[in-house]
Amino acid sequence: MKKYLPFLFILLIWGIFSYPFLILGKVPFPSRYQVNFFAPWTGYPELAGPVKNNAMPDIITQIYPWKKFSIEQLKSGNIPLWNPYSFAGTPHLANYQSSPFFPLNILYFLPFSFVVVWSFLVILQPLLAGIFTYLFLRSLKRSQIASLISSVSFMFCGFLTTWMAYGTLDYATLFLPLVIVVEALYSPSKESSPSFKYFSRFSNAFLFDNTVLILSISLFISAIFTAFIFS
Repeated sequence: MKKYLPFLFILLIWGIFSYPFLILGKVPFPSRYQVNFFAPWTGYPELAGPVKNNAMPDIITQIYPWKKFSIEQLKSGNIPLWNPYSFAGTPHLANYQSSPFFPLNILYFLPFSFVVVWSFLVILQPLLAGIFTYLFLRSLKRSQIASLISSVSFMFCGFLTTWMAYGTLDYATLFLPLVIVVEALYSPSKESSPSFKYFSRFSNAFLFDNTVLILSISLFISAIFTAFIFS
């Protein structure tokens, strides 16, 4: 039972953080930016407000519509190659944040509204980040306390909290600890072929929403991890 206590603690911290959605039914969507960031509403002093993160309006104009379009196309049996609603039409599948093949998109096919699933996938990110980081640190033979502190720190680090509302960039990052754990399980020796590692990194990059970001972070973390293990 003792070995499950860290997971229960992570779940408790996540539950407190997710209280606005789980209990109050609030949606993690920056709707306020619709009336305090874009013209012509910004011209009215009573509507203007503080802009805390200039990247958040992208959720309104890009991320959310792209996800909605992807799911609608998949439910219709189509692969969303092209988005006819953006300008005169733009490539959609080739857009590395449209994420039509993101594995957790399967949740959109359950009998819940799009908004509910969108919200759940947004708030799920810190929970997965905490669990995967804990597993990763334990695989390095760190203590439960050290692993737990690292997990909670990563759950709410600056990067994950800044980009959490996107529901894309964090997923491109939080799966990396799990990928490294799986790599270690399937290629535990120094003489192991690197083919599995290359496959796992590129698969992760293709499925989890942001190819450029995840490949860059993968290369950086791989270099540090390799130096640490084989030093």
